[in-house]
Amino acid sequence: MDLYFKIESAIYTKEKQMETLLSAKDKLEELKKSCNACAIVNGELFEGVIVEIDGLRWHGKNIMDVTIKRTAQRIAIVSNHYI
Repeated sequence: MDLYFKIESAIYTKEKQMETLLSAKDKLEELKKSCNACAIVNGELFEGVIVEIDGLRWHGKNIMDVTIKRTAQRIAIVSNHYI
């Protein structure tokens, strides 16, 4: 009987560890999704617009047809016009 309780206790502990790890995995996947966040502007972006992506802010100026996305520790602006 003592061995049975040890096994049950070990199974319970491993299930709790698995729940914790799965929760951490879900949080990491959400973080990865936010790293790919971007804003696509078709038309004019006016001065005074503030774009915030994952805690980083960019203060807009008059530009047209751009994609705004986060890269490493800054926000990048990429033109949507292809040559």
